[in-house]
Amino acid sequence: MSEREAALARHGTEASLEQIARYAAVGSATPHRHFPSRQALLEAVFKDQVQTLCATARDLATEPDPGAALITWLHAVGVHAVADKAWGHC
Repeated sequence: MSEREAALARHGTEASLEQIARYAAVGSATPHRHFPSRQALLEAVFKDQVQTLCATARDLATEPDPGAALITWLHAVGVHAVADKAWGHC
């Protein structure tokens, strides 16, 4: 989990760029240089998370038991949702 993901997991989508910078132990200008807005940062985090879940699905697609693969993937989605406060605000 990246620092930005960890900050969002802790504070949810209401996390300010300043909170994220503090959590990542970087200057407050750093997130502003990389993301023009909090919305842009949220989109980057969610895109990374969705890509991770898609990669898990691709890996599981080769499993011989599709039912077990689906259960494994749904578990991964659930773990993500429970661990990440920001997903609760989607």
